[in-house]
Amino acid sequence: MSRINSKWPHLLPVEGIQSIDINVGGPCIHVSVYMVFGYRTAVNQPTNRSQKAAMSELSEFREGKDRYFGQDPDAPLTPEQQGRFAGLAYYPENSALQFALTIDELSDQEKETIEIVTSTGDSQPYIRWGTISFQVEGKTARLTVYRDVDGEEFFLPFTDLTSRQSSYGEGRYVDLEPLHHGRFRLDFNYAYNPYCAYNANWSCPVPPVENRLDVAIEAGEKSFPDAEGH
Repeated sequence: MSRINSKWPHLLPVEGIQSIDINVGGPCIHVSVYMVFGYRTAVNQPTNRSQKAAMSELSEFREGKDRYFGQDPDAPLTPEQQGRFAGLAYYPENSALQFALTIDELSDQEKETIEIVTSTGDSQPYIRWGTISFQVEGKTARLTVYRDVDGEEFFLPFTDLTSRQSSYGEGRYVDLEPLHHGRFRLDFNYAYNPYCAYNANWSCPVPPVENRLDVAIEAGEKSFPDAEGH
């Protein structure tokens, strides 16, 4: 039976949690990295950090994620995959795909619970919460933001024009990091694959049709070159 790759690591048995210290040119920032399927939560990060510091943080994060995938027995890779593991593949850091934005929240009457199909043909319930809009190379892109029915976290799955080309064909996920005054940071450099991208032992939500972007998101994680069962 496939293991469920749900969106919310803190609602599941812990698959793997790492803490790393990141030095971005000032006091060391302690970052808790939840690695259930690449999900990232950073605690006490400065919201006005410089681009250079942010990119340094990204490099540190990717190095830590590689260590987890290659060494931790709770990582999503099979033992055979870990024995061959040479690192995850990423697009170059892209500052043009970082945004500070607000969620256009639906009214209570418009919010609805939907079933999102998973990679194994099951489904998981999510609430359609609102939409976000941003510009990619002069073109407006829009994504629906979902919310877990049992928690308070947002879920943002998507496909784009790189899907089935250089990124995982079934889509990727990206997180919204709270800022101030109802704004969120959307940083596609941290876009990540669901666990089912690595092997068929996992079941994960597939991005709905309304979150299929007609722009290329050339940032974040690429396809895993040693995937099994696909």
